[in-house]
Amino acid sequence: MEATVNLGKILKVASWYLTCVDDRTTWRHTTAAGLAATWIALMLTIDLPLRNETRQLAAQLAHEGKRHPDRLRAASPPPASSDPRLAFVESLPPFDKCTEQLRELGVLAEQSGVVLASINYRYEPVPGLPVTKVRLGVVARGGAANQRRLLQTTLNAMPNLAVARLVYTKVADGTKLVKLKLDLDMYLQSRAGTTA
Repeated sequence: MEATVNLGKILKVASWYLTCVDDRTTWRHTTAAGLAATWIALMLTIDLPLRNETRQLAAQLAHEGKRHPDRLRAASPPPASSDPRLAFVESLPPFDKCTEQLRELGVLAEQSGVVLASINYRYEPVPGLPVTKVRLGVVARGGAANQRRLLQTTLNAMPNLAVARLVYTKVADGTKLVKLKLDLDMYLQSRAGTTA
């Protein structure tokens, strides 16, 4: 009898708490609870089976590696260079391509409808690397859209260029032309035998 009374009190208290929670919940709470339930359901239906399958595949590969070690070594790619600086240097064009790239800059400017008023440049070694930085000072005249096109096509065509400084000024002659002052850094592999 006493157990029945205690169970009745527990049910009344639980009913009271559920009623309080139900009165205070809004659509936001319901939405958040629904999203949490959806996330838990996805974890249980997708993530856990995928994790188990990945463990099984790893165990099979380990077992296969013990049985046939030569087959796995032949399939694995050669180890990449651990020094990213060497990969950077190898990705650069040789120093002999400098004049060719300067000509290409002129061609790209002409195709974009931009006039290159002047280009000055100087060579600077990059300390610790066999790389030469060519600092280009470019002054160009043309429409703003044409100059943006020139900048975009140049950076796409020559990935060894980096923009150091970019300044737009209006031309004072009343036209809609814009003067572009552009400092570019062109990175090239140094000549053989020269290092910084």
